[in-house]
Amino acid sequence: MFKRLDGYIIDEIFPYFGIGVLLYTITLLSSRIFDLMDLLIAKNAGFGVVLRILSLMLPEIISISLPMAFLFGVLFGMSRLSMDSEYLAMRSLGISLRRILKPVLILSVGVFFVNIFLSFYLVPKTNYTLTKEIVNLIIVNSESEIKPRRFIESMPDLTIYIEDKKDNVWQNVFIKDETNKKKDKIVTAKTGRLIINKKEKKSYIRLTDGYLHLFNKKTPEKYTTARFNYLIQPINSDFMFREFKIAKKRRDKTITELYNEIGKLGAKSVNRNYRCEINKRVSLPFASVVFAVLGVGLGLSIKRGGFALSLLIIIIYYTTLSWGENFAIDGYISPFLGLWGPDIMFMIFGVYLIAKGGNCFPNLNFIKKIIKKRKKTITFKQSVGSTLKKPVLKLRVVKLSFRYPKILDRYIIKLYTKIFLFVISTMVFLSLIITFFELVDDILENKKPIILLVRYLWYFTPQIVEYVLPVSALTATLITLGIMVKNNEILAIKALGISVYRISVNLILIGVILSLFAFLVQEKILPFSNKKAETTRNIIQNKHINKISPLKNWLISKNNIIYHYTHFDDKKKLFLTIEMFFLDKDFKIKKRVVGRKGILKDKKIIFKKGWFVDFQNGFFEKFGRYKSYPVNIDEEQQFFTTKKIDPELMNFSQLYKYIKFLKKNNFVSTVYEVDLYYKIAFPIVNVIMIIFSIPFAFKVGKSGTLVGVGIAVAVSFLYWILLGLFRSIGGIGYLPPYLSALGADLIFLLIGAYLMLGIKT
Repeated sequence: MFKRLDGYIIDEIFPYFGIGVLLYTITLLSSRIFDLMDLLIAKNAGFGVVLRILSLMLPEIISISLPMAFLFGVLFGMSRLSMDSEYLAMRSLGISLRRILKPVLILSVGVFFVNIFLSFYLVPKTNYTLTKEIVNLIIVNSESEIKPRRFIESMPDLTIYIEDKKDNVWQNVFIKDETNKKKDKIVTAKTGRLIINKKEKKSYIRLTDGYLHLFNKKTPEKYTTARFNYLIQPINSDFMFREFKIAKKRRDKTITELYNEIGKLGAKSVNRNYRCEINKRVSLPFASVVFAVLGVGLGLSIKRGGFALSLLIIIIYYTTLSWGENFAIDGYISPFLGLWGPDIMFMIFGVYLIAKGGNCFPNLNFIKKIIKKRKKTITFKQSVGSTLKKPVLKLRVVKLSFRYPKILDRYIIKLYTKIFLFVISTMVFLSLIITFFELVDDILENKKPIILLVRYLWYFTPQIVEYVLPVSALTATLITLGIMVKNNEILAIKALGISVYRISVNLILIGVILSLFAFLVQEKILPFSNKKAETTRNIIQNKHINKISPLKNWLISKNNIIYHYTHFDDKKKLFLTIEMFFLDKDFKIKKRVVGRKGILKDKKIIFKKGWFVDFQNGFFEKFGRYKSYPVNIDEEQQFFTTKKIDPELMNFSQLYKYIKFLKKNNFVSTVYEVDLYYKIAFPIVNVIMIIFSIPFAFKVGKSGTLVGVGIAVAVSFLYWILLGLFRSIGGIGYLPPYLSALGADLIFLLIGAYLMLGIKT
């Protein structure tokens, strides 16, 4: 029968459980958003698409975070009962530890069944749908993806280039159509527009005011040109509206599909993989029941340190689970022992604690009291035979002291540093655990050594530190000032006539130091470590790495000269199958030169064995063949050999020089300019987050540490959404690059400054 005691204990655990779900879910979600951020920006994904992808990610993330959060809630709830002596009062009334365990077990069973539903049915379906959505986002092109001054080659047999775009109307269009392999077709037009009819599944390009170039590839001398006022350029509709068939992985199959696969495979070795997956989908949800028993036993033994202890248990649990799965798949142990081993181990330990009455570790305390009160007594000694002296007037010159830091400053800095180091180490370890479990399946499926995963985590750690610095600074500020408010230290400081702005100076200076540190890490460490991490991840996932791919084999110069070649050997300075189109200011072709090969020499390309055509006002005028034909150009060799570069693999100065080169040679540089300013904006956010959090800390200080953590997580998540939104808008040219990168920072800085002015000093 459900009694008042049961409700009281559940009410004690549930708020912490909710905060744990929020904390772990947003942390897990944020780590995955980083991987999708560039894709969403590159594909100009709308807000609806972003929300859909996030909603598809949530079921799997929640299924992982539920056991973690439940352990977090039980440890905090039980330790609170122990700290306030409520547990002692219950025991004095004859209430046993097993009776206290009852409502916790009831709650854990509810979490277990929710997680079973997620892992058996909902997670596999959403995972498979998410995979299809991402593949569709990568491959399918939309009208918004065709951007000015870029050659679009993703459509079959079509190459499209537009000089500008206004209200989805293309300006100065160049199209090469290779649908007919025997004929060469070039179209230039003043305007154009992509028409997509999703209902009828038809698509085409509507062109106006242009010229059509046609000839048979075997007889180029019969070159034909024609002017048009209106032309329809067809597009392969099967490509635009195609459907993808993606094979389901183990994690994408429902429990019924897994059992069907086992029935088909019989005694094959692959059968073991599916049996491991089935065991994992039951053992992982059952961890909530295990953590209920363990959490009650440990929670009543500690006064503080529940978060650190829960993190330690999670690390041990998931590490042993991963190794157990690895050994089970390799056949060293049975799937049951490999996947249920951690549950059995922690359950035995929890039952032992319950049997001992929860008093096995009476002095267990992972976080000691951060604030130590030191009492200094000053004794005044006066000799018995001392005599009173006449007062003497003394003039004292006031000495101005600018010594920093003073006692109060050192106290605040020391307190903040301890909390900050604990928070950032916690978040780094949590992110490493998440990354570990995301890649361990690839290690197992591709049969790679586990040392590769360790190496990847080592090189990826600096990037994680860079990511979690802002939220760590924010959280540490909220907790530090929250503790001081709760202990009435802020009230005492105000009573001494010291303004809270004077206290805030210390935190802002720490923020400046963190921003400088983040910038140095970004400049000196990340380009090297990210390159190593990317290489290692590609090896783990069996991804092909193209080391010599050029920027594109379609290029356009600042003088409106289009180059097209199949290959360029930068050592021999040799082009294979090269052609050049000389365009006038109205985007009409003035001259076309085609050759089997070309030799680059002193700002000159010497064409070999080919032909050329001259045009007058867009129409054919003269055709000629040659054995050797020199053409003067303004471009240097670097123009043809520059590779596409990932901004994360470059520091600020390297990216600045790269953008300068792109602008000089008429390449699109908007996205790279956004990334350049982002390299300034992201380090600065550390000090902005501290300024933003100071007013909140004074308001929620009495509410407790967990409220501060919850606010920090929510604010950080809001910042990531705004940052991604501004970068996406800037990437498509709707905002200046500097405003796109700094927009989120400016919003948070203005709000923080406004709130700071409202503080009662």
